[in-house]
Amino acid sequence: MPASIHHTSEPLLPRTERIGGPRSLPAPRSFGTDFRYRNLETLGEGGMGTVFDAWDPVEQRTVALKFFHCPETDPAEEARLQGRVGRPWVPAAYESGTYRDRPYFAMERVAGEPLLKMRSRMGLSDKLEVFQAICESVEAIHRSGIVHCDLNPRNLLIERRGSQWYARVIDFGIALAEAPRVARPIIGSASFMAPEQALGEIDDIDPRTDIYALGATLYATLAGRQPFRAESSAAILSKALIEEPPPLGEIHPHLPEDLVAVVERAMSKEPADRFASAKAMANALADNHCAVH
Repeated sequence: MPASIHHTSEPLLPRTERIGGPRSLPAPRSFGTDFRYRNLETLGEGGMGTVFDAWDPVEQRTVALKFFHCPETDPAEEARLQGRVGRPWVPAAYESGTYRDRPYFAMERVAGEPLLKMRSRMGLSDKLEVFQAICESVEAIHRSGIVHCDLNPRNLLIERRGSQWYARVIDFGIALAEAPRVARPIIGSASFMAPEQALGEIDDIDPRTDIYALGATLYATLAGRQPFRAESSAAILSKALIEEPPPLGEIHPHLPEDLVAVVERAMSKEPADRFASAKAMANALADNHCAVH
């Protein structure tokens, strides 16, 4: 059963959250002198791959190196999508290849920590500012003709420089670009998945699908728990299709009603009822940020 997540000692993304995915192989356990990269240390593991901190002696720089779980993955495709968006919204994409039959690609090693870890250190004003930065990054992704399809607290890197918050989006492993699209299994993070994505309606996925995920992520950040809880990812999806999450105003009565309304609009079941763009959602959050100060 998913862990309860009222506080930071418990995860916002228990393992039962992940649904679907290709057949997988573990990342290599060791790396020989025939491999370009050196000093590999594990940074984290997601639904599609394992990411390492590594040194590139050719370019004399530190990189984040992603090994994909699925040996059939084309690493150049994720690098291409990420490169289309570019800095500062996402880490810069460098090069891709295969090592011991495991596909990988190297990208910019950026500062910051996942929202998953940062949430507990932020007050309400900071959270609103962070989400404005997140929305700006997602807007840049959409302007590039890409729908991310897996926005959640693990895939958003947050950094504070002085008094300013910055956000980068990572993990484009299941992102969708231009049509025509090929049917695929339902895959993603269950509690953050829009109904049209949960139903496998691939042609109905558009930027508003990511708006739902932004709303669900903001809900989790404010509430300290997933919008939906159940014993399996399939049961979570079933709830998300027919139920509304517990009202934010009941979990935290001190939250401004206008902010609760922003979350509810973003998480509307019907795409037409959501914000038309991430920029529009950012503007609504900016209004709430001013009211909180």
